[in-house]
Amino acid sequence: MKKVQVIEAKQAFQAKVAEKPKLRVCAYCRVSSSHEEQLNSFDAQVEYYTNYIKSNQDWIFAGIYADDGVSGKSKEKRTRIAKDLERDGVPNWHGKPKWYEGSIRKMLTNEKYKGDALLQKTYTVDFLSKKRADNNGQVPQYYVEDSHPANQHSRMYN
Repeated sequence: MKKVQVIEAKQAFQAKVAEKPKLRVCAYCRVSSSHEEQLNSFDAQVEYYTNYIKSNQDWIFAGIYADDGVSGKSKEKRTRIAKDLERDGVPNWHGKPKWYEGSIRKMLTNEKYKGDALLQKTYTVDFLSKKRADNNGQVPQYYVEDSHPANQHSRMYN
């Protein structure tokens, strides 16, 4: 049997709970055409997310970014949200004021933002060289729902 020696702490550890800063939260609402049914859907999206964000005491409402009645197929039309974020001075994850349409698309479609996790997106090809590759079906992947707190409301993904 191994012997275990306990080394006592020099003083009691007391965790300080820092006040969490409020998050600036915005919503991205869009429809793909200017048909009346779609415009009604757009108005409902704006109203829902405005109320949803404002009802959370940990958030500051930072606005609604929208593309009403435009097609999402054109890159030029999808850059509006990036320009709005830049105008408002919201830094990207590198701390820079410049936003790119591709970065925003990736952020809005990443499962981690809704609290889920996709495991084994990459895999080790050769453990000796530590070479890794994207997993395009070579090995199993695992999708874990509610693996961590969501950064965005999951209805944005449905």
